[in-house]
Amino acid sequence: DTNVMQVRRTIINKICTELNEMECRPPINNVFIEGNPSSELSVEVKPSLADDPLVVGPRYQCEDVVCSWSNYLGSFTSGLLIFGLRGGTKTAKFIRENKSTRAYRIKGVFGLATDNYSKDGKAIEKTTYKHVKQVHLEKLLSYMQAVHQKKMFELCGVDIQSQTAYELALQ
Repeated sequence: DTNVMQVRRTIINKICTELNEMECRPPINNVFIEGNPSSELSVEVKPSLADDPLVVGPRYQCEDVVCSWSNYLGSFTSGLLIFGLRGGTKTAKFIRENKSTRAYRIKGVFGLATDNYSKDGKAIEKTTYKHVKQVHLEKLLSYMQAVHQKKMFELCGVDIQSQTAYELALQ
């Protein structure tokens, strides 16, 4: 029940928190020369306030971490979620634009209706489902597959009765 942005934010926060907890180098010292050049000069070595974590803040901040996802998962979906960090964002973009094949698994409960049509909704109606047979489900799934294949040919701009469509279907 989390979305991709929440997962991304959690990963970036964890990276920054753990990097900031690591031991870092001490602040660099600055040399200060004070006084009148015609008379006596005094040389002092003081720690630089520009390098002090109490002044500057944490060394690693969430805005500095570049992170991109390669595939988008909705709030009620599960699956493999690939992120790219820094230079890996180019690879994540390539995977995202590659339009890889997706497989969907539908899971549900027959005979139960909820108020918002999701698994966590309040049950508002219960009924029997003995009339639902495997033949009916197979007919529905084959219809859905045929519609999606027809839409694929339409979006490719290919006539469904042509040789080009046949070769495209073989791929």
